[in-house]
Amino acid sequence: LYQASGFWDRALDVAETKDRIHLKTTHHHYAMHLEAIGDVNGAVKHFELADTHRTEVPRMLFDLSQVSRDPKVLGKLEEYIAHSSDPELIKWWAGYCESIGQYDKARHFYHRAQNYFSLVRIACFNREIPRAKNIVEETNNAAAAYYLARYLEGMTEVQEAINYYAQ
Repeated sequence: LYQASGFWDRALDVAETKDRIHLKTTHHHYAMHLEAIGDVNGAVKHFELADTHRTEVPRMLFDLSQVSRDPKVLGKLEEYIAHSSDPELIKWWAGYCESIGQYDKARHFYHRAQNYFSLVRIACFNREIPRAKNIVEETNNAAAAYYLARYLEGMTEVQEAINYYAQ
């Protein structure tokens, strides 16, 4: 009732003290309200409290960058993710950077997320085989080794592929 009436302080207070099961939902609804009235920083804070920030903050900031056609808004998204320690969010941004051809940025964020498979995939895509081998040898990551082995097998480097399959 407080939410529908716009009494968000009271709604959050009731959720915190008497209705904990709806606390995250209340924070999410309040974040959506703040987004609708243009309070981006407040919306980010409450999306984080609702634990929906992994999808909602990128969506909100990306949508804002498309509506305003202002590259600074997309820079704000990158800044938000750069200061985040959430591997899932960092991995998502790395994938976005990769999808628009920014491979150096993608590499940086995949490294932060410790996603060695994707680092090897990008290295193979860019035909940087020594870099891919170095990543596999340093990390001993099975998925990365398998990907490199498949790539080498496709390049008819069968003996070397077998060595990486064995890892």
